[in-house]
Order: sequence, then structure tokens, then C-alpha cells
Amino acid sequence: LLTTLKVLCLPTALVSIPMLLVAVGLRPVDDDQLSMAQFWSDLAGVAIPYKFFFAFVGTGKLIGNAAMWGYLPKWLRLGVVIPALCGSYMHSHDAPAGSFMKIPPILFACMAASTWFLDDSEDSGKTKKT
Repeated sequence: LLTTLKVLCLPTALVSIPMLLVAVGLRPVDDDQLSMAQFWSDLAGVAIPYKFFFAFVGTGKLIGNAAMWGYLPKWLRLGVVIPALCGSYMHSHDAPAGSFMKIPPILFACMAASTWFLDDSEDSGKTKKT
């Protein structure tokens, strides 16, 4: 179960690559991407440069995935959970009444968060040596 959840969360690492390319100027930013950075700038009440925004979010997603696979401390899995919840919040402002646009990011965040409660040794079928 744990490996299945980790694999299902892996696409966030793939999504972070275009974000990082925008951040370093190797990929042009489009209007949809700019609207994400603008939404959070408006909410914060300060101008957040879009390159900084995408560097921050993209790096967080990569760190979260590395933590999910055990390469970094477990608490860094927040790098996967928090962007999903923030995306849900952002989409809930655009969505028409009764829309389910915010549901997939919430389910994704719950799936990623559940990896905290699953023991790595149970998934591998091996017991940890003490």
C-alpha cells in the first residue's frame, strides 16, 4: 500500500520540473501560471515575483517526493501535502458553485499525508533489524 501511494504521488515531482524551468528562465511563463503567482501575491498583500514563486513551489515538491521515498526526513513530506492543499484553496476561488475542482487536490493531500502513518517495513515485507 505504501509503495502504491508513493507512486501515485510521484507526478508532483514531474510537475515541479516545468516550474523550476520557469524559475530559472529556461521556459516561458504562460498566463495560467502567472495567475497562480498573482493569486498568492494578492492574498499575501505583497508582490511575489513569479520566478521566486515557482522556484519555491517546485523545490518544495521535489523535496517532498524525496522525503516520501525515504531520502530525506519524513516531516519534509509536507512539500507534497501543503502545495496540494494550497492548490485546492486556490481552485475553490475560481470554481463555480457546486464544482468539484477542489476535491482532487484534497484527496491527493490526504493520500500523501497517509504515508506518515504507514510503516515502511510493512510495505517491503521485511522486518527492520534492531
